[in-house]
Amino acid sequence: MRASKFLLPAPLIWASLLTAPAPSNAQETIFADNFEWGDTRAWDRTFPLRCDELSTFDRDLSPSRVFHVAETGNDSTADGSETNPFATLERAAQEATPGTAVRLHAGTYAGGTFLYDLAGTASAPIWIGGAPNQPRPLIEGGGEGLHLVRAKYLVVHDLELAGAEHNGINADDGGDYGNPLASHHLVFRNLDIHDIGGTGNQDCLKLSGIYDYAVVLSTFSLCGGGGSGSGIDQVGCHRGLIARNGFTNHSGNAIQSKGGSDDIEIRWNRFSDAGARSLNLGGSTGPAYFRPPLSTTQTNAEARDLRVVANLFQGSTAPIAYVGCIGC
Repeated sequence: MRASKFLLPAPLIWASLLTAPAPSNAQETIFADNFEWGDTRAWDRTFPLRCDELSTFDRDLSPSRVFHVAETGNDSTADGSETNPFATLERAAQEATPGTAVRLHAGTYAGGTFLYDLAGTASAPIWIGGAPNQPRPLIEGGGEGLHLVRAKYLVVHDLELAGAEHNGINADDGGDYGNPLASHHLVFRNLDIHDIGGTGNQDCLKLSGIYDYAVVLSTFSLCGGGGSGSGIDQVGCHRGLIARNGFTNHSGNAIQSKGGSDDIEIRWNRFSDAGARSLNLGGSTGPAYFRPPLSTTQTNAEARDLRVVANLFQGSTAPIAYVGCIGC
């Protein structure tokens, strides 16, 4: 490791580990009655609260208006109603204001969608996802399936993404590395992201500079190649929850947290042959990419306060690896 002028303390990370020799036996003896996926019933509250409940900021909220997208839609003449839908997510997103739901009906849509500055509020987020009671729509191909820049109070749900060249979904702060309000309060729920890249450092879900986020009830598989790539790659992300997801057949790792990331909890997930290192906690981020930027007066770390609790690991060279190397 090359010496660095930045101080790198041991990250504050702890983990509890479950391992199992065979998936069928583990399913029967460790997770019963579908408990591994937790609260998957109607997205409303029960009392008393369940111990396995996943609460995110959008719970109990509903949209005030809806725009529809369908394969048979038209971006030029449509009004976005269910009977006269738009053809693309980009066109519907142009109309999205706080409280709007953009609903993609079942079908296949081209990847490569970039959405800038979508901003809901705490009481009126923006939703982008599949239509209720329909199969997940597929976003296929493109350099990236979906790229979200400086999104705030946004929920991405019930989508399938496959075949992108670089990332399935990429969400970032637009390069505003020192601004914790650049992109915050994002939820990724009920997603199926798979077969992304395949040649190197490609990710199912790439998060950079995101604050207050959750990734829940989703599946990630076959992203990256050649010993690289992640199911979820977090660079300089803060106050995150990754819970009740499934990770299978990855090349590099299932989850990576680096670049100044902190206060992230990884719990109740299943990892099956999820890369050489299922969890790569820390990393070797270039100094220019830390979020917030590296300090010359305070101690720095690739990652702090990462909590790994009650996960199941099957396969991989190492279920968890701890890495810290600034400027290597």
